[in-house]
Order: sequence, then structure tokens, then C-alpha cells
Amino acid sequence: MKSVKKILCLILAVLAVCSLCACGSGSNSSSTKEKTPEQQVRSAVESRGMLEYFGSTIGGNELKRSSATITNVKQVSDTEYRVSGKIVMTDIYGTNWSNTFDCKVTQTSDGSWSAGSFEYTSKNWTKG
Repeated sequence: MKSVKKILCLILAVLAVCSLCACGSGSNSSSTKEKTPEQQVRSAVESRGMLEYFGSTIGGNELKRSSATITNVKQVSDTEYRVSGKIVMTDIYGTNWSNTFDCKVTQTSDGSWSAGSFEYTSKNWTKG
């Protein structure tokens, strides 16, 4: 009876180790899906949009945050995209200011994507 218990414990231990190995490899492969170039371009522009407010003011008020919403992505070449959208900046008093922008995004030598400066389509920002 003791040898049956030992064999059963050994089998259960082997099954536990095998199931842990299977779980580890399955979650790893499904979470590392590559982003398409367009998704990488969008991420680069959205990241730039979140940082666009640093050191800026609107109406004499310091800005505390910004966010960009992309409305159009156009591929110019294998290493360049033109992106347009809307940016909303919020000043220290909570007032939102918006404008539309165009931006050139290029692929760097290491394969990542870099968003250039936002070119605002209007000189005036819309309040609200």
C-alpha cells in the first residue's frame, strides 16, 4: 500500500510540473504579439501627444496635461507616415483647449517609430 501511495505521489508531482510548464509557455507566446507598423505609428503619436504640453502655456495659463486623438494615418513610404488628429490640452485651472494637428512619423535606424513636432492647423486654440 505504501508503494502505491509513493507511485501515486510521484505521478501527481510529474503532472503538476508538466502543467506548470505548459501554462508558462502558453501565456508567454500569446502576450508577445507584434504590433503592426500602423499600430506602432499610432503609439508614437499618442505618446508624443501626452508630452506635448511640457513648458507650454495657453492664454497665459500653464498646461498640466494633453492627449492626442488620431483621425487619419497615411503611409507615405516604408519608413514614413503622415498622421493627423486632434489634441486637447488642459491648463492648471481645468480648462480644455483643442486644436487639430498634422505630424510626420519616421522609422529610426533601430526599427522604432518617432513622431516629429505637431504642426497645428490653426493659430487659435478652441476653448472648451
